[in-house]
Amino acid sequence: WRACSFLSKIDERFANAASGKEKFRFESAEGCYSHAVLKRDDLRVKYTVKMLNDLGDTSDTAYTHGIYVGTGSSTKDGQPSRSVLWKAGEGQRDGARLRDLPLDWFEKPGTKYTDPSNPPLQWEVGEMTLVESHKDQHGNDGPKANCMYWAPKAYQGDICLVDVDPTDTLFLIDGKLYKQKYERAPMPGNVVSLAFYHFVEWKRYYRPN
Repeated sequence: WRACSFLSKIDERFANAASGKEKFRFESAEGCYSHAVLKRDDLRVKYTVKMLNDLGDTSDTAYTHGIYVGTGSSTKDGQPSRSVLWKAGEGQRDGARLRDLPLDWFEKPGTKYTDPSNPPLQWEVGEMTLVESHKDQHGNDGPKANCMYWAPKAYQGDICLVDVDPTDTLFLIDGKLYKQKYERAPMPGNVVSLAFYHFVEWKRYYRPN
């Protein structure tokens, strides 16, 4: 984080905003710290797909069928001790299997969530291939020069990648990025269950350019 000036100089920014020297800026530190990590060759990072989001695709089942959260029957201090998030799979556009799926399906015997061996929900398959950034291919311009509008443009060329899709796991190894396909464990009713749902569309209104 020290290589990310937005974080390491936060005291200076607050002091300048309090004194009126500059206007207080709200922005995501995601671009700054992601850029700082990618510039290191002594770190190894695995970027896994654990998130559902609302980023642009209105044909996604999250739009057409909704998002579901189940808390199950177990509690701790009077509050649910777990939560499971899911949406309809791509093959159930009529919603029938989603409608008929019990809201506590993840507590039923035979599911991945009740397996005492705690099996993985996704795993990598096939070969790793090298990944290029937008800046590698197009410099600071090109078709996706503003590919991550919620982060300052100074970082976008390096952190926006080429030919990477939601079915890839990314690896940062010795300063280079690689991708590898992954498979996901099947769920009852063909639902897709991941760790959390990220509402990101509002960021378009914060920094549209």
